[in-house]
Amino acid sequence: MTLETPTHVCAVCARPIDPGVLTQGGVETTAKGPVCLLCATKSSTPQAAERATERIGVFRLLGSSEAVRQVRAMVKQYASVDAPVFITGETGTGKELIARALHEEGPRRRLPFVAFNCGAISDTLLQSELFGHKRGAFTGAMYSHDGFFIQAGNGTILLDEIGDTSPMIQVALLRVLETRVVRPVGADRDVPVQCRVLAASNANLEKLCHEGRFRRDLLYRLKQLEIYSPPLRERREDVEALALHFLRSERRHNDSAPGIAPELARKLEQHDWPGNIRELRHAVERMALLFPNCAAYGLAEYEGRPTQTARDVPPTRRTVVRVPVSFSGVTNGAGGSGIRSSVPVSREDVEQVIEQGVHRLRRLERIRNLFREHKILTRSELIRLLGISPNTATSDLQTLRDEAFLERVEPSASPRTHYFRLLEA
Repeated sequence: MTLETPTHVCAVCARPIDPGVLTQGGVETTAKGPVCLLCATKSSTPQAAERATERIGVFRLLGSSEAVRQVRAMVKQYASVDAPVFITGETGTGKELIARALHEEGPRRRLPFVAFNCGAISDTLLQSELFGHKRGAFTGAMYSHDGFFIQAGNGTILLDEIGDTSPMIQVALLRVLETRVVRPVGADRDVPVQCRVLAASNANLEKLCHEGRFRRDLLYRLKQLEIYSPPLRERREDVEALALHFLRSERRHNDSAPGIAPELARKLEQHDWPGNIRELRHAVERMALLFPNCAAYGLAEYEGRPTQTARDVPPTRRTVVRVPVSFSGVTNGAGGSGIRSSVPVSREDVEQVIEQGVHRLRRLERIRNLFREHKILTRSELIRLLGISPNTATSDLQTLRDEAFLERVEPSASPRTHYFRLLEA
C-alpha cells in the first residue's frame, strides 16, 4: 500500500511542515531535524523557547490552501494594529487559533492572552468573570476576584461567542470599549484596562441586530477589522494535512509515524465536515484510540471495523480466560479469611469490559473537547449536552480534575453557582 506522507515533519510531534515554511523561518533546526515552533516553545533552552514563542504566530494555522493563505496575510496585516478584530466563521473552524495568531504576531506577544466563552455561563456570573468583584459584593463572595479584563493586563482578551450575550452585558462591553475602564461588581471606582479586544462568533450578528437581539453600536465597535475563518469544505486540500497532524499528535508517544492510505485521504476530502476541524479531529482521534498500533490507516479503521474480531472466530476456536475472583465475607472451615476461586470468563465478556472502557475514554475526550470549546461549563450543562446521568457526569468531572485538566470554581456558597473551568496548559 502506498502512503502519501508530507516531505517534512516535526522531529518531535510529527506535525506536517509546509515546505514553504522552511524558507520563512517557521521552524527550529535541531540535531534530530526540523522542529515546529509549537514544540520549540517547550525547549529546555529558555532562549530558544522565547525565540520560538515570538515566531509562532501564523504558523499555528496549518494548511496550504488559498483560503488559509489569505487568513495568514490578514493576521500579519492586522497584528500590529491596535484596534478590535472581529473573527467570523462556523463552529469548529479555528477562530480561537486565529485570535492567538493575532496576539503572537503583534507587539503584545509576551503579555497575557485570555480567551473566554461568553455563552458558557449565566449573566450574573458572566459579569463577575469579565469585570471581577469585590469581597462581600454578593452572598458568598468571600474574596475579591480580578475579572478577565484585568487579568489580561496589557495583553489580549478574546470574547468568544459574543453573540450569545444578553443586552445587559452588551451595554457593559460597549462602555468598556468606549471608556477603556471596568468597574468590578461591588466596587466604588473604575479600573483602567489597556488590553486589546478580539471578538468571535459563529452567529450572523447583522441578522441579530435586525431582530433586536444585538446592539448595532457594539457591532460597529467590534467590526473595525474583520477576519473570516473558512469552513473545511472550502479548503478540502488541507484535510489530509490536518488529519495527519491530529493523528500523529494523538500518537506522539509511539515510535512509529502512522500514515493515511490514499483511499481514506480521498474519502476525508470528499466529506463536507459540517462540524469542520473539530469534527475531523474527533474522527481521527477516535481512529487512534481504537487502533493505536496501526501503521497505515484505511477505510476499515476509519469506520471502526478491524479486519477480524473475536466475534468472527468460530466458537470452537474461542478461548476461555480464567480470572481470579475473591469472595469477601466467606470463610472456610479452617478459619481462613476468604475463598479464592477462578471463574471461567468467555472472550465476549472480556471484550464487553474493554468496550466499556473504550466508551468511557471516548466520553472523556468529548468532555475535553467541550471544555476546549467553551472553557467554562456547569455540571447541568454537561449532562444536557452529552445526555449522561448526574452520577456519570460527577465521576467524569472528578477524573478530569484529578488530571489537572479542570478546576472547580465556587463563586458563592450556593451549589447552583458552582462551575468547572479549563486549566490553561
